[in-house]
Formats: sequence, C-alpha cells, structure tokens
Amino acid sequence: MRYILFISMLQLFHLNIQGQFNCNDILSSENFVSATATAQTEEAARKSAYDLLANQLSSRVSSRTSLSTLEENNQLTQRFFNSTETVSRLRLDGLKYQICERPGRKKDSQTYSVLAYISHDDLKKTAESVKNIVHQYLELAEQKKALKIGGIAEAYAAYLHSFYSPRPISWNSAHDTIHNVQPYLEAMLRNHLNGLGLYCEKVKPHPQFPGEQIQIDLSFAGKTSPGVVYHIDCPAHNATTSLNEMGGTMNLLMQPVSEIEQMRMKITLDPQIIDSHLNEIRSETNFSKDVIIDVDFREVIHLDFIIEEDMETVHLSPEIQNLSIRSIQWSSGARVLSTEPLTTLDKSDLGGEIRMTVNNSESLTVSKMFNNNLHPITRTFTQPKPKPTLEDEMPLPHSGIPADPYGFARLTDFDAVQAKLKKLKQQGKVIFGKETDFVNPNRCWILLIEPKSKILLHALAPNDGGRIDLKSSKRFANFESELKGMIAIWVELY
Repeated sequence: MRYILFISMLQLFHLNIQGQFNCNDILSSENFVSATATAQTEEAARKSAYDLLANQLSSRVSSRTSLSTLEENNQLTQRFFNSTETVSRLRLDGLKYQICERPGRKKDSQTYSVLAYISHDDLKKTAESVKNIVHQYLELAEQKKALKIGGIAEAYAAYLHSFYSPRPISWNSAHDTIHNVQPYLEAMLRNHLNGLGLYCEKVKPHPQFPGEQIQIDLSFAGKTSPGVVYHIDCPAHNATTSLNEMGGTMNLLMQPVSEIEQMRMKITLDPQIIDSHLNEIRSETNFSKDVIIDVDFREVIHLDFIIEEDMETVHLSPEIQNLSIRSIQWSSGARVLSTEPLTTLDKSDLGGEIRMTVNNSESLTVSKMFNNNLHPITRTFTQPKPKPTLEDEMPLPHSGIPADPYGFARLTDFDAVQAKLKKLKQQGKVIFGKETDFVNPNRCWILLIEPKSKILLHALAPNDGGRIDLKSSKRFANFESELKGMIAIWVELY
C-alpha cells in the first residue's frame, strides 16, 4: 500500500516538475478529474473540454430544475416557476489544459484534441473557498430572519454563489443539518415568492400624458423582504416596473375595453447585493410567478354624450376618454335608434330618454332626458308668409360670421353630409351638385371632404366676396388654390 502511494506521488511530482504532461498518464491517474474534446481550433477544443469537465463536476451538485404549481385562491390565480438553464459556471482554481493531438501529427489528422484537468487537491481548495462565501451569506440571512428584517436577498446571493462550487456545500442551520444547500435555498426562495400576492390599489391618469397613458398603483399582499427588488412585467401591454417592499407605480399605454379588467402580471425576484461576477448566473436562473389581478378603471373612464338640436333633427355625439370603443348603440325605450358613433335622428323618433351603450356593456351606459315638447316645430300659420330668401337666412356682407341654419359645420363625415343634404333636398330647402350646376355659384356653400378618410374638413359659407370656414372661422379669398385635393359639394340654400 505504501509502495503504491509512493509511486503515485512520484508520478504527480514528475508531471509537475518536468512540465512534460502526458495525456495518457493524466487520464490514468486517480489524482485528477479530466475531460477531453476535439475541434478544428485549439480554442474551440479548450472550451468544449472545459464545458465537459464542468458538467461532469456540477452533475454531482445539482441538476437542472423546472418547477411549476398552479394556485387558485378566490379571485387570485398564481403560477410559480423557477428554472436554471445551466450549471456550468464552476470556479476551478488550478485548472490546466494539455494538447494531446495537433493537426498533422498523425496521418489524416486535421483537428486539435485538448485535455482539461484539475487535481482533487485543487478541487477541495476551490470548494472550501466557495463554501466560506456561501456560509457568510447564510449566517447573515439567518440573523436577519431571526430579527424579522428579511434575509431573502442574502439567501439568493448564497444560492448563486453555490453554483461555483465543484462539490455539494453542507450547512448546519439553527434547526437542521443540510447536506446540499442548493435545493434548500431553492425551496426558501420559492416559498417566499409563493407567499406574495399583488393587487391594484388605485388607477389614475398619467400626469404628463393624461389622454394616452394610465398609471396603476400596485401593492403587495403577503410579506416582502428588504433588499429585494421585485420586477413586475405586464406582457399584454409591454409594460414593466420595479417595486420595493412598499409597492410602486406602473405606466400603461392602453385603453381598457371594460370598467374592470383582469391583467396577467409576472413577479420576478431580483437581489440587489450580489457580486458583479454573478450576473451571468443570475441571468440564467429565474425565480418568478404569474398572478392575475383585477384592475378597476372606473376612476379614469369618462363617459358622456352631447345632444345638439337642429330644426327637426337631433345630432348625437359621444364624449369618451380612457376607453377603447368597440361599438356604440343609441337607444330610446326598448328601441335601438342607431349603431353609428355620430348619428343624426328625427325628433319624432325620440322618446323621453336617450341612452348610449358602449361595447355592449350595461355598466358602460349613460342616459339623458330629451323632451321634444320643449322644442315644438310649427308647420301652419294664420296667414301666408313669403318664402324666405337667402338674405333672410344669411347675414349681409361685413356682418361677421354667417349663420349656419342647417348645421353644416357640425357634420363630421361624408355619410352624415349625404344624409343631411338628401333630407333637406326632399324638404325643398337646398339643391346640391357641382359648381357648373349653378347659375350663381358665388351664393353657394361649399363642403370639402378629404377623399381617403371621408371626413368633412371645411364648411365654407359665402362671405364678403370670399369664403369663411365655419369649422375654423378662417377666411379664404380663393379657396380653390388654397385647399386642393378634396371632394367639393356645392350647396345652394332656398
């Protein structure tokens, strides 16, 4: 026995002193752990040999983990998972390489063969060094836990450091002896995350972008830990924020469809005290879970509509903020009046109440009273009246902005213009067409519509030899040269 030990020591002494490393001797020696790889370049062969050696060692420490659970507690649904993509990040002090084959050394040999190896003594020293660091973090974590002031950040740092050890790290805790700290720490971090919930405390408009973004105040349910930052992601709206144990705010670039919506959020642990060289391991390990929370948008949704009267008709237009409009329905009593967002209705069709329902939701319904009797339309007279002329309904030149007796400036698009003009023509109040259809085009109104969007951009009334746009109050001496590329409808009033 002494003779065999003496021979082994001589072999090791010979390898270290002579510097002439023999791959076969290293592979046959019990003093080393090694792995061999072949590649087209020496650098690629070294990397492959290191990866093989690291995986060979780390397989004794921990395997890849992929854990998931599903929890349902009343209105809260949670999904927890943690994963480790790789464990090949060992600290291997004393690691060496030996080139066993070079291109051309043997016939038809075109590759490098490299041996990566490390002695058991060096592995022991490395494991002891890493163990000391892990134990320091664990002691601090247990002290903070006993004082009820956290400890999760320190436990996470110990967990990441443990991946550098080529051997399992044991630990004598206050209550038990742990032979491998990695699964112990995984369970600790998983239990902490599993005890956390998330809820929306308040919804408010963004102070700088009130019409575009919404802010939600988030708070935790359960016990958080000082020193840990909790990253919150909302994938559906591409939003992210970071919260401490007191909670925080998330900005959402979105408009809800309903008053209360469920949102899926992901909570991810992020310790802030880890060493910079652990960032790569941290990026490959993940402790996070999904939660579904209810967000009440009623505080920011504005729902209203405007009623504008015009002779025998009523114009209805919605005033809606912080709500995604999928559909609008106008109704009175049990009758549906229209499903157009901007609509014009006969007063005779209306009852005492007008309702606007958005997105087919009863909770997104607003109503107003409309009393048609307060605005009677007289059709008979005690004595005949002369037919009004254009001068009776339109102001004289230099009298300011002309009147708009038929509400052309309030129309929004081509469909509304077409419906309005057809009705007025049937009543004998207007004729409309092209400029060449009229004997006196200077007396005509001109409605200009953008071809692609079909939006009514300008309602030009005759004024002082030129035109005035009743939508913008801007005057045009020659509108044909200033406003080009639009559809023009010429209208003469009677």
